[in-house]
Amino acid sequence: MRWIAVAAAIFLAFGAATASAQAARPANPERSVVILPMIADERDVMAVQAAAYVWPQVAYQLAQDPTIKVIEPLTMPPQFHDEASAVDAAQQFGARYVFMAKVSGDHIYRFDSALRDGRTGAIVWGHVFFSDEYNIHSLAGEMGVSLRFVFENLP
Repeated sequence: MRWIAVAAAIFLAFGAATASAQAARPANPERSVVILPMIADERDVMAVQAAAYVWPQVAYQLAQDPTIKVIEPLTMPPQFHDEASAVDAAQQFGARYVFMAKVSGDHIYRFDSALRDGRTGAIVWGHVFFSDEYNIHSLAGEMGVSLRFVFENLP
């Protein structure tokens, strides 16, 4: 029985050391992303509200990974509202990748999202997320986890 207690103590100590080592790793500039504010047609009031709610939550979810540097601008620069150049946005904010999303819908929302390479503008990953107004609080978590998974598999 005593050896079980010793083994458990070693296992717990090793787990804590591993967790603290992971938490201590600094963000890599190659793993930096600017989360541009989500856009929606101004006439679609519900979509505008959904975009404003989800955008900071996605940044928060992605920032839970200490190896990813998340840049979240306070406002959307006017030049990035329509068909933003990912290269220009990456240069302005000093990020390797740019996350963009456009929201449409009324009570049922469609989030067209893309992670773009800040050097070339190419789409590295894209996904369409759907949510109704009652489940929109969980959408940001889904988007953040999806982005973290994408970053785990980037070269």
